[in-house]
Amino acid sequence: MEARWQAWLVENLLLGVPDSDLLAPLEEAGHSRAEVEAEVAAARAHPYLQGALKVAGRLARREWLLRTLTTLSNLDPVRLEALPFPSREGFLREHYARSLPGYFPGAASDWSALAWSPAALSERFGDRTVEVQWGRGGDPLYEPHSNNYRRKVTFRELGEAIAAGPSNDVYLTANNSRANAWLIEELSPELGSLGPVGEILDPARLVEGTFLWVGPQGVVTPLHHDLTNNLFVQVSGRKRFYLASSLQVDALYNHHHVYSTACLREPDLETCPEMARVRTLEVELGPGDVLYLPVGWWHEVVGSTPSTSLTFTGFRWPNDFPRASESL
Repeated sequence: MEARWQAWLVENLLLGVPDSDLLAPLEEAGHSRAEVEAEVAAARAHPYLQGALKVAGRLARREWLLRTLTTLSNLDPVRLEALPFPSREGFLREHYARSLPGYFPGAASDWSALAWSPAALSERFGDRTVEVQWGRGGDPLYEPHSNNYRRKVTFRELGEAIAAGPSNDVYLTANNSRANAWLIEELSPELGSLGPVGEILDPARLVEGTFLWVGPQGVVTPLHHDLTNNLFVQVSGRKRFYLASSLQVDALYNHHHVYSTACLREPDLETCPEMARVRTLEVELGPGDVLYLPVGWWHEVVGSTPSTSLTFTGFRWPNDFPRASESL
């Protein structure tokens, strides 16, 4: 049996799929029933699988705990209510320490950065070169494959692509931040004191912890979660967010790293039936609106209009967590 089918077989054995359900796919792939039965028996007897089953058991117990906590949290589900921006202590107590999102409309409404529309930035930086995601529209896995779509263009070219109309083909994102460090360095002095929002951010980490997004109407960031707590500020235009609690990870088809094959906006219950259990929060941000996204919270984002946005990760509290692979 080919290695890819052996891997498929072991994965399904670890998931607890009955042997009877494994026969048909493997027979359709050209393997005889006798070969399949022998392979299943060999896999079950192998000490590697015995060790892996112990790890799978621990993961199953954690998944049970997640489902239980989700069931309990749904008795009083999280809501995205419009709130005034809290004090530093209030933000820490009510949101940061509890991993609860927060929606603060108008909290950045007096920022001078609200003038940074895509058109204004294009006019200002015209011939300067920026790195963007370009030509990704034909790839359904464009976000996990984002490194394949890095391209250097002038800001004028970016502005022209955005002005051409709705598209998911071009986007300046946080993934381009290293190549575009000069842009944040030039723009960040114009942020000013940041008002109440600035009280929860570390001034010493402002530049390194700030990320810029510039894109057209119709641009989509697919369902994923981040590895840090993020404060999202809508600078110009509008974006619509769809969120799901980190507790619901077992129903969100986390297929690779931080990405999901599912969709919160239009869940396909035929291919992703577990999505029927997911509670989705939805909010649209306009200029000056602020959204707090706790680490691990799942979200997808759609550009309702051409827009510019900022993400801040330089909080006054810990926001650098060991990655799963580092922990293992």
